[in-house]
Formats: sequence, C-alpha cells, structure tokens
Amino acid sequence: MKHVISVALLMLFAGIANAQDPPQAVQKAVKALFGNAEVLQWEHNPKAYVAFLENGEEYHYCRVESNGVWTDKGVYAFLEDLPEAVQNSIENLSGIAAETGEFYTASLKNGDTAYMVFVDDGLAKSSFLVNAEGKVLRKESFPMQMEADEDYE
Repeated sequence: MKHVISVALLMLFAGIANAQDPPQAVQKAVKALFGNAEVLQWEHNPKAYVAFLENGEEYHYCRVESNGVWTDKGVYAFLEDLPEAVQNSIENLSGIAAETGEFYTASLKNGDTAYMVFVDDGLAKSSFLVNAEGKVLRKESFPMQMEADEDYE
C-alpha cells in the first residue's frame, strides 16, 4: 500500500513539475514567436500548453501543442472591442458574465483572425476560440495547477 501511495504522490508531483516547466519544444516555440517577452504563467492540458506573456506594455497568449507547434497567439483586447457576435457567443458559452473573462484578438497559424476568451471558474480555466460570426472553433479546459507550498513541512 505504501508503494501505491508513493507512486501516486510521485505522479502528482511530476504533473506539478511539468505544469511549471513545459517541454523544451514548447518553450522554444514561444521564444521564437515572442523573443524575450516575460512568461507570466503557463497553463496546460494533455493536448497543449498556453503561455501568458508580457511584452513591453502588451499582454499576449500563445497556445502551443506538446510537440512544439503553435496553433494560435493573441494580444489582449477589451470586451467592447470584440465583434458583437463574439460578445454574445461568449456570454452564452461560459455561463459566466463575459466581463469576468480575459479577451484576446487571436492570429491563427493559417493566417485567420479569431477571438480567444479565457474564463476562470476557480477549478479550471476554460478557453473558447471564436470566429467573428460567433462560431466556436475550439473549446478547451485547463485544470488549475497546484503550486508547491513553501511553508509545508
């Protein structure tokens, strides 16, 4: 039984480490796109990593698959700057007042423009990639990452 608990704890802590330290291919892709921008936070799920960055006075996000291929990136936007169809779609999808989200005008790898919304419900950060007509292109969930408690002994 001790062995099972030890393995479970090891897997838990390995997951925490992975959340804080994305694979080199992912880090390399973000650096290639954003240079020396400061990564403020990483989120991940089994499919992809999302970096939230500060570059000068602008805030960005970048979604990169685990193999290091970026799919979309964006710059922070205000809700009122998004197309009306996108605003309506956000409120309908999230079940949370749109004002509580983070909004980005996104550039997709294929050159298209879309809009990314991140909504945090306290348990997970959900993301919605929406086109200008309000159609959802992708919906993902990123479980909240646990952080090591430095005071825990």
